[in-house]
Amino acid sequence: MRYLSILFVFLAFNANAQSDFGSSFNPTYGIVQSNIPQEYYQEANGKSSEELKEALYQIISNHVVFPYTSSSTDTWDILQLSDQDPQNHDNMILVYTGRSQDKGYRDGTGNYSQYENGNGTHNNSWNREHIWPKSHGFPDEDDNAYTDVHNLKPCDRSVNSSRGTKDYDFGGSQHSEAIECLIDSDSWEPSDSVKGDIARILFYMVVRYDPGYDHNNNSFDLELVDYTTPNNNDPILGKLSSLIQWHYDDPVDDFEINRNEIIYGYQQNRNPFIDHPNLVSFL
Repeated sequence: MRYLSILFVFLAFNANAQSDFGSSFNPTYGIVQSNIPQEYYQEANGKSSEELKEALYQIISNHVVFPYTSSSTDTWDILQLSDQDPQNHDNMILVYTGRSQDKGYRDGTGNYSQYENGNGTHNNSWNREHIWPKSHGFPDEDDNAYTDVHNLKPCDRSVNSSRGTKDYDFGGSQHSEAIECLIDSDSWEPSDSVKGDIARILFYMVVRYDPGYDHNNNSFDLELVDYTTPNNNDPILGKLSSLIQWHYDDPVDDFEINRNEIIYGYQQNRNPFIDHPNLVSFL
């Protein structure tokens, strides 16, 4: 079954390669179609509040786990498909800058100077941003949440460091490199182009990991709160009211749908808030 899933991803990816859809920074709508199995959400029908959350948890939990870094298929490999630049398949779209960057220009390769016309640097390489910070609930690479690709996005290395573990909220000063983002002492405001993407990833996380289990089988419960959480490593993150606003202001686009399909082909679980954005109103 797993090999059939990988084949599905390959075929879907090649089909989408012929589509003229844009990235989230140049969005298109209605070109990429969701391929939701007919009965995938059946157990959630007619439910709301805690019953709905529990039904969705049962549907999307127990996903296929891939290693963070490995000589076999790992999170690097999946991200290179899920966040590939639709207009240049040799490149990735980086989450906060919107920059289209060569897949090979990544953290850890050591050959950075071959990029940017010989001016490439380690700080400009791309690495993996945990949208829900790993220190807020799942700090160990052996934890399933740590390697969940739904929560990972390719990101400029230095910009990733700037965001750090800050909560998501409105306000701040313009970031020097990710110029569409704002930063202050306790929060990070991403570009308008990906605010909804960020919100829906976090909504997924609070359903998928309620509860979550670490590599020692200890349980944890991720929760979104309506305040920022500086200097806090509890499994909480803010700011909920801002994220809900972003979800409505930046609707699901083709890039996000395609990403969901690619990750589903590997992990065998979906982000319900991409498939059914109105679910936010019932939780």
